Amino acid sequence: IKSSAASDVYKRQLLTLTEGKYHQVRRMLAAVGAPVASLRRVSIGRLKLEDLNLEPGAWTPIRPDMI
Repeated sequence: IKSSAASDVYKRQLLTLTEGKYHQVRRMLAAVGAPVASLRRVSIGRLKLEDLNLEPGAWTPIRPDMI
């Protein structure tokens, strides 16, 4: 976990998971007294989601060779 202060009220956390379960990040941070206000996935495997240039709510098929 890497932490950086985003403001006096919120902190930004960068987590890297190799495997995850439903709501795992929320449960992990709640267990140490850090409730989660929002989450954003930035990559899946080596695929960086920003490289797909998708609009919010849009989707695209992902081939196995992409991840």
